[in-house]
Amino acid sequence: MNHILKDGEVIKTTAKEDIIDAVKDKQTADISKAKAIIKINLKNVVGVGGHNKEIISEVENELEKISKAEDILKAIEKYDF
Repeated sequence: MNHILKDGEVIKTTAKEDIIDAVKDKQTADISKAKAIIKINLKNVVGVGGHNKEIISEVENELEKISKAEDILKAIEKYDF
């Protein structure tokens, strides 16, 4: 069992809880990172045709990462891990 300090009190967690929390944290971080990359790409849009194709591809790639991370988070909740 692990101990985590929270609001000045010690709480005990199981290895299962720690692992699931780590997975949730990673997926949340992946979503935040992908959103930031999308925002940067959309801010830097210029009127050059080839460059815009690269931006579209990058945005689609980041949206796929968000979708995958959200699916993992939903699965954790659905199956009550």
